[in-house]
Amino acid sequence: MWKKFKKLPSDLRGANRLAMDGLHAVIDLTESTHQKIHRLMGLSKSGAKRTAGITGFVYKSIRSIASGVGYGVDQSLHVLSQPSEDAGQHFAAREKLVSGINGVFGDHLQQSNNPLAIKMQLRKDGLALNQQQIAEQLNASNGRLLIMVHGLCQSDLQWHRQQHDHGLALAEDFGFSVIYLHYNSGLRVSENGRAFAHLLESVIGENEQVKSVAMLAHSMGGLVSRSACHYANEAGHTWLKPLEKLIFLGTPHHGAWLEKGGGWLDLILGKIPITSDFAGITQVRSAGIRDLHHGNIIDEDWQRADRSAALDDQRQPLPLPDHVTAYAMAASSAQQANRVVESTVGDGLVSVNSALGRHKDMRFQLRFPQQNQSLNYNLNHMDLLSSKAVYDTLKQWLSDL
Repeated sequence: MWKKFKKLPSDLRGANRLAMDGLHAVIDLTESTHQKIHRLMGLSKSGAKRTAGITGFVYKSIRSIASGVGYGVDQSLHVLSQPSEDAGQHFAAREKLVSGINGVFGDHLQQSNNPLAIKMQLRKDGLALNQQQIAEQLNASNGRLLIMVHGLCQSDLQWHRQQHDHGLALAEDFGFSVIYLHYNSGLRVSENGRAFAHLLESVIGENEQVKSVAMLAHSMGGLVSRSACHYANEAGHTWLKPLEKLIFLGTPHHGAWLEKGGGWLDLILGKIPITSDFAGITQVRSAGIRDLHHGNIIDEDWQRADRSAALDDQRQPLPLPDHVTAYAMAASSAQQANRVVESTVGDGLVSVNSALGRHKDMRFQLRFPQQNQSLNYNLNHMDLLSSKAVYDTLKQWLSDL
């Protein structure tokens, strides 16, 4: 795997813009808190967040200087980016960094037209695949296709872990054609799901070579895959018909405990007058991350705007696709069966119940058949990508594709 990290001018421009956005947010937050302290001390009766007088002038000057510096750097990097860049330069370090940034700030990157924003693609070896290339692969595999869908803050290249890639190994063992989805994991799950569905329809929807399709999804990728199936069914997409298997590795079907903690912190900070402005800090996390609070999949799950209900589960019950055989794998960081660990931290990010689709409300139960469930001990969330025990189970589940 590549070890070099080539800093492309467009990357640096994107990082500069993101840094400037963050700097302005910090300035706004600082001034707002400054003004609130003034009001609490009786030094100001204004309800405005901006300070007045000399203090206001200082903050205004800081904003002007920051804007000037940011614009100057951006224009300088723009000049450097004019010569054509080598589009084939896909270094693992850059992919990892950019994917992480997209996971945390991806919605903001897209809304601000930042060059770092990831555009959804089907790829292999880090390179985008066109329809003809996919057709050639399908021809070589007798129409059997395995689609790999990565998780939050990940890229398609990060299926490769500890000298192992489930996709490549399965392709070698069974002769599948394997392609990898690459997407901006900071966007809404439903937004990515809808885009994924349309992408598959445009690439393989009318391809008669496609005989059988399976999806192997890790973490958030499982939510995106379920969302894609929902929107494909709504739109009457033809790619859904040959989909035979859905395999979920550590997918937070009913939320991830780490995001739940972020949501509660936001609520608590917002209730305390002196810290209410700092509640915005926790909202820096992307919409994609916030979708992990309960495991949102479709637009209706998150569209309720009442912030006081933000911690309530507003999801619509969404069963697994009827015609697809679904499998769920969970991991526990405990050495052996431990109900406390399994029901709380699970693999460090997702509880066992969430990963296996279990819910106290029967409407939300995903009902994976017992033989289609697997629980592995002494593994964390990322170990699901490289464990030999996990791979052996995958081989059993996919042997008849």
